[in-house]
Amino acid sequence: MVFLSDFSVLSGMAYYRFEVSADEIFYLNIAYRGGTSRFYNIFKTGIGESRLVNFTWGFGTRIPVGKVFTTSIDLTNGLVMTTSGNLKYHGLLTKLIPTIDFHLARHLTLFAGPSVNLYWYYTGNSDKPEGIAPYTIYDEIFTTGPHGIQIWVGGVIGLKI
Repeated sequence: MVFLSDFSVLSGMAYYRFEVSADEIFYLNIAYRGGTSRFYNIFKTGIGESRLVNFTWGFGTRIPVGKVFTTSIDLTNGLVMTTSGNLKYHGLLTKLIPTIDFHLARHLTLFAGPSVNLYWYYTGNSDKPEGIAPYTIYDEIFTTGPHGIQIWVGGVIGLKI
């Protein structure tokens, strides 16, 4: 059984999907993917704990693995802000996200995978958060300016429609 989404992977036809997902920081993400299977743009927004929001742009590609599986590799970068009072900028979050996509039906795909996260943030705010990582592999606050960097490995799970 070959799904239409698999055919678009093989032929490079137009690829458009809406996505609902969750990760370790933003518990509800809504995204739009548009382009071709070989190269698509990603526009995503999400909400998380402590009134965090993100506005993200990225790009990705899909690689066929079988009749009902594909692999997606995405690279995104976006603003992290808080909505306490008015919108306040906190930092930039870059994510590398390889996922395994399981095609449940013609236009329904379950996906999951790890993410490598790099968060560059401004430490001059009095509002929380400064760093947002649940744990870090690397965590440094620079003395030459009010900035810090956190790196961690997380995960994502979601549905593409």
